[in-house]
Amino acid sequence: MAGRNDGDIKRIDARIAAASALLQDKIDSLTAEVALLKPRGWKKAVRLLRELGPLAASVGLFVALLGVTTGALYQSFAHVKEETQFRTHTEDRLGRIEADLKSLLAVNTIRQAAELKPHELSLELPKVRESIQTAQETGTKLPDQALGEIQTRLLNVNEASPGYWPLAFALISYRSIIITGMLSPPGPLSVFKDVRFQGAQQSKVGGVAVVLGGLIEGVDFVNSWVEFDLSAPLVLKNTHFDHCVLVFRGMQVESPSPLYQRIARQILASTVADVKIPSAG
Repeated sequence: MAGRNDGDIKRIDARIAAASALLQDKIDSLTAEVALLKPRGWKKAVRLLRELGPLAASVGLFVALLGVTTGALYQSFAHVKEETQFRTHTEDRLGRIEADLKSLLAVNTIRQAAELKPHELSLELPKVRESIQTAQETGTKLPDQALGEIQTRLLNVNEASPGYWPLAFALISYRSIIITGMLSPPGPLSVFKDVRFQGAQQSKVGGVAVVLGGLIEGVDFVNSWVEFDLSAPLVLKNTHFDHCVLVFRGMQVESPSPLYQRIARQILASTVADVKIPSAG
């Protein structure tokens, strides 16, 4: 089998670059068009996504097919050594395309979900949760206004709906990170357990990274990274979270304890940036 010369390499590389640019143009155009869709159009889009299957699987299938196509084109005249170089080049581009498609679908799903009525949203909870996970994996910033609408609607969704609590915990965690801009703990995590301050004034605790446990009373957390371990008992009384990241460990739990259900409800009913919990136990 004949190897490629420099001219062949440049021509194939130019074709791949042109195909990638064309696909990116299509992605940009689709983004603009989808942004103008009315709620009815959004519902059609979600039905289509549901028929295609899980978000990541749908995108993965598309990118895999694209990879097979370019691979077949190369195999027709490539040398083994040159094929390795070709695959490395192509996989890098396909990886970027896959990330773009996942981000686009995640943003669109969140925008659509923000338009749904509570009973309609109850059918889309796992998909919304998947979109938040995709955003975290790809570094995509989801529209906070849409997230806020979903948060408000969740309060009127049947809590027995499949995926309700995993979405509630994921939404609180993700949105608190977006609002505060705190992408990681400000320091090593420490256990903050059985701390009580009784009286009219709360005790302010700022800039910490803690995992809560036991009974927490009379504490005002400010600009802190706070984690809740769903496997450990926790009671909050007269507790305030001001501009804090609120992360739930084990958020995939479908039936959390009533203690954490009450905490999540009170956070969902707040702005997330300013949470006051008079009692959650």
